[in-house]
Amino acid sequence: PTSLIKTKILFTAVLSRLLLQRLLSLARWRAILTLFLSVLIICHQTQPQAACAPPPRETLATAEHMQQAEDMREAVAGEGGGPTERAWHDYVVGVSAVTLEAMLSGLSNVYF
Repeated sequence: PTSLIKTKILFTAVLSRLLLQRLLSLARWRAILTLFLSVLIICHQTQPQAACAPPPRETLATAEHMQQAEDMREAVAGEGGGPTERAWHDYVVGVSAVTLEAMLSGLSNVYF
C-alpha cells in the first residue's frame, strides 16, 4: 500500500483540472495514467494470497500427519475466519487509509 501514495499525483492533476480549470497536455495525462496503472499492478501483486492452504495429499505420509493437518484447519477456522480473512481486512483498511491520505494531500496541494 505504500506505493499508493504515488496516486497523489493523479489526485492533484484531477483536482487541479476540476477546481482550477487548469489544462494539462495529452503527454502529461498519459504519464499520469501510466503511473496510476503501475500502482494498480503493484497493488494487485501485493494483495494477500490464500494462506493456510492444505498441503497436497501426496506430502502427507502418515495418518498422524493427516490428523495434524486437519487439526490445524479446524483451529484456523475457529479463529473468526482464519488468517486469510484477517489479511484481507488489514489489506483493505491499509489501502483505504493510504488512498484517503493521497486524496486529501492532493486536495491540499490544489486548494491551498
